[in-house]
Amino acid sequence: MVEVVCCGRFTADDAVLYHAGEGWPPFHVLGPSHPVVHDGSPYSIHDRFECWDRVDLEQLAAVGDRVRFLTVWTPELGAESLPPLTGLTILEHDAFADGLPAYSRFPKLSHLRLRLAAADAFQVVDSGDPLRSLESLTISNLPARDWGHAALAAIAPAVTRVELHAAGRLWLGAFGAGLRSITLSGDTIDGPVELPPHLERLNLRLRETTDRDVSALLEAEIDYLTLSGTTVTEAILAAAGRSARRQVDLFRTGLSPEALARFRTDHPALDVLPWEAQYDATMLSADG
Repeated sequence: MVEVVCCGRFTADDAVLYHAGEGWPPFHVLGPSHPVVHDGSPYSIHDRFECWDRVDLEQLAAVGDRVRFLTVWTPELGAESLPPLTGLTILEHDAFADGLPAYSRFPKLSHLRLRLAAADAFQVVDSGDPLRSLESLTISNLPARDWGHAALAAIAPAVTRVELHAAGRLWLGAFGAGLRSITLSGDTIDGPVELPPHLERLNLRLRETTDRDVSALLEAEIDYLTLSGTTVTEAILAAAGRSARRQVDLFRTGLSPEALARFRTDHPALDVLPWEAQYDATMLSADG
């Protein structure tokens, strides 16, 4: 099977066509994508696989032992419908409402990224069948209610990186002590949120939250703090100065250039973004 990908640009001058050196301008034949970690050794053409429908599912079953990176683009194919994938390490799934224990069938799964198609039905429950090899977890389109955040530490005990995204209110609980990187996005936050006392990275994109909520998150010590997309007030900026240890990203926070300059002067040990020589008002604008 050959896929031809064309853009909508045209010319009558053959001299400006791309890929003349390959012999068939403007076309260029590409090989399969390399594995995420590639040492130059041979690998299967099925290392990365995409599933769009049940026909693809049948093909996946035939090569499942060679698939390491799987993307499932339809919520009609739940985790339980996937074949045994003994070598799967990365899974991106447009999931209907599969609970996390459904993914424990994949013993080497290290990175799980879920885009929920039915947020209202999603619930995390500790069934006693943890995902022991999971290192990172991303869940998008979370419901605006208690969805079982408190069970995450038991279900994914080895996770060090979590990303949680909601279209509106983001419900949170206590995060596991082993986490090193947390990303949170939504309009506001709710629930008994509690961060570990130290994080390598904290990324916040909270569009309509309060000073108190953000300042509470910034009680932890954070090496790299990103507030890009969060409206930052003087109270939040002060909390960021107490919390951050190495770097603070203040792109698209609504700060004025004058406030940014004062913050940089008050915290000379911090790497403050955007850098002074590179920013303009549009970089700081919350609408930028």
